[in-house]
Amino acid sequence: MNVKFLSANRLRESSAKKWVALVGMCLVTFIMAYNTTAVITALTSIQEDFKISFTTVQWIVNAYMLVCAAFIIIAGRTGHKYGYRNTLLVSSVCFLVASIIIALASNIEIMLAGRVMQGLGASFMAPTTLAITKKVFPEKQRLFAISAWSAALSFGLAIGPVLGGIIIELSNWRYIFWVNIPFFVIALMLVLYTSRPNYVIKKEPIDMTGAILLIFGMVLVVLGLVESSSWGWGLPTILLILLGLFVLYVFWLVEKHTLNPLIHFRFFRIPQFGAGLLGIAIVSFCFMGILYYFNKFFQSVVLLNYSPFIAGLALLPVIAMVSVSSLFVSPLNKKFGFKMCANLGLLLLFIGFIWLATQLKVSSTYGDLWFPLLLCGIGVGVALPTFQSICMGALPDEHIGEAAGMLSMVNYLAGVLSICLCGIVYMLSKNHILLAKIKALSNIAADQQQHIYNVLVNISGAVPSSILAKLNISSKLQQEIITMVKQTTIIAFSNIMWTIVGFIIIGVIVGFVSLRRSLKKHGG
Repeated sequence: MNVKFLSANRLRESSAKKWVALVGMCLVTFIMAYNTTAVITALTSIQEDFKISFTTVQWIVNAYMLVCAAFIIIAGRTGHKYGYRNTLLVSSVCFLVASIIIALASNIEIMLAGRVMQGLGASFMAPTTLAITKKVFPEKQRLFAISAWSAALSFGLAIGPVLGGIIIELSNWRYIFWVNIPFFVIALMLVLYTSRPNYVIKKEPIDMTGAILLIFGMVLVVLGLVESSSWGWGLPTILLILLGLFVLYVFWLVEKHTLNPLIHFRFFRIPQFGAGLLGIAIVSFCFMGILYYFNKFFQSVVLLNYSPFIAGLALLPVIAMVSVSSLFVSPLNKKFGFKMCANLGLLLLFIGFIWLATQLKVSSTYGDLWFPLLLCGIGVGVALPTFQSICMGALPDEHIGEAAGMLSMVNYLAGVLSICLCGIVYMLSKNHILLAKIKALSNIAADQQQHIYNVLVNISGAVPSSILAKLNISSKLQQEIITMVKQTTIIAFSNIMWTIVGFIIIGVIVGFVSLRRSLKKHGG
């Protein structure tokens, strides 16, 4: 059966409605992208507002990305079955209501519930807006329309940290979500104006069992990894992670015997597709490491202590270079080939993160960091679209939609993994080194050493000097401990950079070995 998107023929008859529809799609895409990066700038403010721990803060981002990862892969099929217009309207309303819930949240639990709901809406909005954009324009104008959609996405991601910082400076973090309302209302009005409800439903089954198993397994694994910093690596943590891995194994078994699976695992046996997905995972891991942890670095009260607005500006060149570099990837791929561009992007990331790992010091300023950060931005901008092209070109046309969903899923999962693993490294490094340095203070009794450690390890946003003043110790010792905290924090951030370097190395080695074995097996 044929599926009619937004009464496509009618839209093509009306040039005005066609362009109004594009404005609506771009507006929805921009707001969704802006929310993705703006909330990262607001994390420090949210942490101080709700008085939550380092690990709890991670769930503000992880809850959103986990839901996106699980449901974005079925978004295309939902659009086919229920109509892309209806799918967009329902998912937009879901995102809008979630924004209101978050803005009104009185505690972190309500906020996380809103973030889950927001992720659910976003997972259907992204592929739906692109599908509508492609369908309402004739082939000659389609490339321009898709470019406009991509520009809205890139601009939203790039300007998000800056806009988020400005909003926090002028009011508070809640207005990051309040501003969604008028823009979404306008966008929905445009969608309704340029569309008609008549469409033909295509009967295509949706694997909800697979989606539930996937998200349940991922949540258990991520919960164990994130909370290991506070729970420790005892039996409960290990059992939780193992249970999550078992659920994911059940998901794999179910998918193998399902007629219309969420994921066709046979695609992973195609060398180019598997290598491309691994490349996307590496690059996304690196990019989220920059966005999440350098935002914390810039706003750290014991280091640069930037305001949210200045921190957003500090991240802008990195995100902007991702967008600018991606514009030149297509001609570079044509001239030098996918392999050369992919290797170039990974090399720039490798150099950038090694530079950052060795450059981070207590005395470091933004002037010491901007160039390696810029290299990382260019690396992401070159490597990510290259690996995406490799993946999309590895599968036949009839599976392009599923391939796009799998790419997005891997992108989100790699981001979650980056926050989790780097968070574990940060907390273990900081806590271990801080405890060792405090115990080295011979002029303090053992019980007071432990008390000082317990106070410092639970610091969220308060200035250490204001806390230490209450511990009844000399001003000289207070300054020693403040210096100690700065040194410990710098080492912890540096270890995050080395972790990302190690992830790049391991990923490249695994990809090279797997690709070589697969090519030999298939006679390549």
